[in-house]
Amino acid sequence: MLKVIVDRTKWFRGHGIENSQLLRSDGRMCCLGFACLAAGLSPEQIGESQSPGPVYRVEKWPETLLSLIDKNEDHCNSKIGYRLMTLNDDMLIDDNSRETHIRQEGEEAGIEFEFIN
Repeated sequence: MLKVIVDRTKWFRGHGIENSQLLRSDGRMCCLGFACLAAGLSPEQIGESQSPGPVYRVEKWPETLLSLIDKNEDHCNSKIGYRLMTLNDDMLIDDNSRETHIRQEGEEAGIEFEFIN
């Protein structure tokens, strides 16, 4: 299981999908951005991509994150990947619920999320 530490001070969440990215130009990340960095991808590799799929297409993808990829989907994102992105960006849930659900979905994906700060 991949251990991922999500620093709430750098975590971009709850603002809808339009502005969310793995790693934004302001340094803030969605939960999957933290996962990508924890798995060994660099900030340059994930910078300003909205989801793992486009990064998967051009970079050597870490085996620990294969659960986020579905090569048969147009954008290469798996169902669990989409669920994690949706939970991260949902504007209608509070952070306690968001973190609980991300932890649960993360376990299914082989990712252990821990939230700090």
